[in-house]
Order: sequence, then structure tokens, then C-alpha cells
Amino acid sequence: MKKLYTLLFVAFASIASFAQTTTEDFVNSTATASYGDGTFVGNGGITYSFVHSRNAGTGSDDYTINAEGLMLRRPSDSYLEATYPNGLSSFSFQFRKAFTGGAIRQLEVLVNGEVVSTTQEFGEGAGADATVYTHSLTINQAGPVTVRIKCVGDATITANRQTTLDNIVWAPQNLSVKQNSIAGLQVYPNPVTNGTLYINTTANASKEV
Repeated sequence: MKKLYTLLFVAFASIASFAQTTTEDFVNSTATASYGDGTFVGNGGITYSFVHSRNAGTGSDDYTINAEGLMLRRPSDSYLEATYPNGLSSFSFQFRKAFTGGAIRQLEVLVNGEVVSTTQEFGEGAGADATVYTHSLTINQAGPVTVRIKCVGDATITANRQTTLDNIVWAPQNLSVKQNSIAGLQVYPNPVTNGTLYINTTANASKEV
């Protein structure tokens, strides 16, 4: 005999929310107009750490993308890092050249200490450039996942490569049911209708959800 379970939609919604994206807009950033180190709690309760970085400026010193942002300075010691406890399925961010130096800029993304992706080169040539770029990658790793964004280059390279970061968009790893863990498992409907989710199995025994 099959057992049928009806769950309230609020319970299902709390599970489904893990698949939603969150945007970090740096509104809570503690970075100032001077290069320094610090931390702040961003959207989604994620703690961000920045090293030898500053805000994106204001007035004549404005290299923002969308109101707030964080500016990296050089490959040797500037980076932004955060740990996502529920893992990551997708990750993207926007960036642009800051200040007017002609050095070529390029960013790299490290996941759990390993370089997994690099952006295109940008910012070559003296003068300002307000072009905004977006870099996206698929990660699909269970948590915790630590992501670091920094300028490409050897630790001994200290030349400035000022770059503004903003609008980090991330989604936790999608939840899935382990295969072969529950015989005859059926979960329906998808999407949920009338706030009710049904779970059927072939076993007449207690289940944990």
C-alpha cells in the first residue's frame, strides 16, 4: 500500500528557494575611498572579505557600475572573496576599467583555491573606459564553496590594474533526490498546483523530507 503525503506550500517554497538567484550589489560594503582590507555581510547573509581594495568612487573619482561597487588595484594583493555554505550552481559578475592607466586588465576566478575561469582582456590604452562587461560561469559544487576574484598575474607583479566589480549574481547548488534512496519515489505536480505537493513511495513506512 502506498503512503501519500501532502505538504503545505510554505514548506515546499522554502526548499525551492535554494534554486533562486541572489544579487550582491555592495550596498553594505564597508570599503572606503582608501585601499584597505575589510569584511561585510552582503545580500543572502554571505560574508565578503576584500583585501587591498576600495570603493568605486564618487564625483570626479567615479568608476561605479551601478551605485556601489568594489575596486581591485593590482594582482599582487587585491581580491574579493566569499564562502557560499550551500554550494553554487551558477555565478556571474560585472566589471569595468577604473582610472585611466593603459595597462591591460584581466580577472581570474578561483573556486576553492583553484583557478577555474578568466575574463577577457580589457582596459588597454590610456584614458577612461566606461564599458561594462559580464563574466558568467557554471560551478555546480556542493557547499561550502569559496570564490575569489582577483586580477590575473603573478604575486610579484605590483603594477596597478584598477578594476571595478559589481552585481555578483549567484545561485546555490540545486537540491536533488539521491538516486535509489527511496523505492518508487514520485513527487508531483511540478510546478506546484494549489499550494500542495504530493509524495508517493512503494514502501509503507515512515519517510523523512
